Amino acid sequence: MIDILVAKNKTSLLEGFKIKKIEFLVQSIICGLSLAALPILLAVLLKTMAILIAAPFLFFLGYRLPYLNLLARKHHSDTIKYYSFPKFVRNFINFSETKGNVYQTLDAILPYTDNPIKDEVVKLIKNLSERKAIADERRQAFLEFAHFIGTHEAILVMDTLANFDAEGANKEALKQLEDLIQDLQDNKTDEWIRLKVKAQEKYANYPIISGIAFTFFFAGVVFIHYLTVGFSQLSV
Repeated sequence: MIDILVAKNKTSLLEGFKIKKIEFLVQSIICGLSLAALPILLAVLLKTMAILIAAPFLFFLGYRLPYLNLLARKHHSDTIKYYSFPKFVRNFINFSETKGNVYQTLDAILPYTDNPIKDEVVKLIKNLSERKAIADERRQAFLEFAHFIGTHEAILVMDTLANFDAEGANKEALKQLEDLIQDLQDNKTDEWIRLKVKAQEKYANYPIISGIAFTFFFAGVVFIHYLTVGFSQLSV
């Protein structure tokens, strides 16, 4: 909630999605003004200035909508990476049996890799081609990929691939890596089922709650209107 109020991750999200700050600011202001226009319009039509109290709150809500969209995009991207990484590693294991080294294996699995991981694989291949003779920098390229995925398992896996790159792969190490990925896939499948059930429970009542909220909002507008009209007639 605090993150939404202060937008503390805005800068990193804008950089991550390559969005210009000025464009984001304009979009936020337009959304804020669009929502704030609703109570202003109602105040003019109903001649009830008390409705204008809602304008600042609706403006802030609209102003934060683009940031909420960024958070949703970030969550969607992280989810794809989280569940696609085991597939990427399994493809690597399968192709490593026919390819000569890690670089060639990564290049071979590229057509079978989806974004957002695919773009990072391209970057990894490029980094490896530019760091042919420096072992520490080649390992760093693998770790950068792991940090992009953002999980502890990714660091373990990419560290193993870095070892393969430096020393070559062997069947025993590949078998251990395959077992790790199988456990990871099983865990992610179980977690996905739990998240789906939890999401259904969490969001099942949202349409009802939203309907009740809008009903109370318009009922409040009508109440304030007639209350104002009543006081005006008493004063006359």
